[in-house]
Amino acid sequence: MALRFKLPPGGDIPPVAAARRMGLSLDAFREALPKLVSRGFPQADETTGNFDLDAIDVWRRTRNPHLFPDSLDLSGFPPRAPATAPDVSEVIRQKILAGLTPSRNP
Repeated sequence: MALRFKLPPGGDIPPVAAARRMGLSLDAFREALPKLVSRGFPQADETTGNFDLDAIDVWRRTRNPHLFPDSLDLSGFPPRAPATAPDVSEVIRQKILAGLTPSRNP
């Protein structure tokens, strides 16, 4: 018989609760965590060590977008650009210029 447990509806949760959300024991979760993170799984908060339950749920649903098309509206969660990202305004400017430049077909 499986153990029953309650998770909060959202917010930060300790690793044991994140493991439960993924259906794993804490040891199995810790073992799988490097592979999960390499696939985009949300990392623990660097100060508290807790995981964002909402981010875990979004990550889980992104694995099957054909099953959850409406739940992937992330407009309320704008992505954070990594420190090495190109200047967004320059990328947009280049795309606009490319769209305004007529193609040269002989």
